[in-house]
Amino acid sequence: MASLPNGLAPGETKIFHLKHQSAILNQTTRYKITVPNNYVPRFAYPLLLGFHGWGGSLNYNTGGELHEYGRSNGYIV
Repeated sequence: MASLPNGLAPGETKIFHLKHQSAILNQTTRYKITVPNNYVPRFAYPLLLGFHGWGGSLNYNTGGELHEYGRSNGYIV
């Protein structure tokens, strides 16, 4: 089970990477995470995943609406 990046405050968004390489591009995969406004680290929250699609990147189409929805409605995105 992966843990969230340290120091996430309620309602915050961070970009981080895990220590593995993409099988296709041989690059470190970056992730964008948002925690809900009511986030408390010791509690479990539902998770929403968004995938940018083939040929996209984290800098293009990062699902801003999805992150805002999760922030406001109690989901980790």
